[in-house]
Amino acid sequence: MSEKRSPKKSPELLPEMPRKPQAALFTVRKAQASDLPHLQLLLRLEQMPVLSDTQLLASIVAVNSEDQPVGAVRIVDVRDTVNPQASASYVYPVVVFREWRGFGVGRVLLAAALREHGELRLVACRESRDFYPRCGFEPIAWDKIAGTIAHDCEACPQLASCAPQPFAARLRQGKHQGEPVIKTASD
Repeated sequence: MSEKRSPKKSPELLPEMPRKPQAALFTVRKAQASDLPHLQLLLRLEQMPVLSDTQLLASIVAVNSEDQPVGAVRIVDVRDTVNPQASASYVYPVVVFREWRGFGVGRVLLAAALREHGELRLVACRESRDFYPRCGFEPIAWDKIAGTIAHDCEACPQLASCAPQPFAARLRQGKHQGEPVIKTASD
């Protein structure tokens, strides 16, 4: 009998999954210095560029009952002087530990960021393009994306296989049953 082995990880940094269902699997808060090792590990596991500590501390994190990050969203405010209509707050990136996917972590992180910023834009890769519409995002034209963000996509060696798609969502004025109402780009 062979054992299943997972990729080499720092086990002491991986957030523990709950053994049985709980009322609140995770909570959301601003990133703290103690989160940095977990966030850097998460980015490495997802083969994303490592960000500076300052960039990571600008994140919103979802944490488990042990206060360990299980996911994060980083928002970058981009002001495009060449194309002012593309100036916006961009999701750059949202990531969740694989073991925590399917529990609503990414959706809750995006909702928290949307409440804070009012409008969000992003460019999704092929693997995540189905996720964002379920979170209230709608496809938008590339001319609504800041040049620096679009350039990152154009310069990416995986551009052809990635098939990037821009999306946006806005927070509506008012609330529905205590939760924010997401306004899509076409509203």
